[in-house]
Amino acid sequence: MAIWFTSDQHFGHENIIKYCSRPFASVEEMDEHLIANWNSTVDEDDVVWHLGDLSYKASGEYVRSIIARLNGFIHMLCLPWHHDKQWMSEVGDIDNLRFEKPLVALPVGELGSVVPWRLAPTWAQSWHV
Repeated sequence: MAIWFTSDQHFGHENIIKYCSRPFASVEEMDEHLIANWNSTVDEDDVVWHLGDLSYKASGEYVRSIIARLNGFIHMLCLPWHHDKQWMSEVGDIDNLRFEKPLVALPVGELGSVVPWRLAPTWAQSWHV
């Protein structure tokens, strides 16, 4: 079992293709490519910590259909400024998804635990996960 960290797929977000110069002709092509890449990297028994923006402007039903096709067990951080709040209440229970509070301590093997998100000012020498 591996532990993965990811964010910002923006499944279902047509304009992200233009905004980020993603090399796809349609949102359907992009989503299929993202699913294939995810599943070629993440095994079914892996754990994925999703740090936000899995989807944008997609219905809960659409997001549910995407998550059902993704390998691994997904821990989705619930952050109020992320786009995911638009669909979270609509997806219902999904076998491979659990919503997590923003200040959860994540067990990371030999590293112990890390807290991926916190509200803090930014300064020149800072870095963020």
